[in-house]
Amino acid sequence: MLLYVCVRLRFTLVSEPTDEEDDEDCVEIGYAYVSLNEILQTGRDLICAEIPSQQLTFLSSSSFCSSVCHLSVDVVLSVSFSR
Repeated sequence: MLLYVCVRLRFTLVSEPTDEEDDEDCVEIGYAYVSLNEILQTGRDLICAEIPSQQLTFLSSSSFCSSVCHLSVDVVLSVSFSR
């Protein structure tokens, strides 16, 4: 039996309260995931300069289908996994 586990890292985009709302909490605007499976399988980090498709699309927390923004992220973990 072949078992596939998706290991992913979640990024949460939040909005800080304005100066007028100092007593309010941060508000979650959206989220995005990075799959760590490629790093685990190849031992190579995900660097956006080398892999332009690694730009994250943050989806709205309130509307699961709408895109909020795009963000480029480098994931450097291979050294941690090799120990």
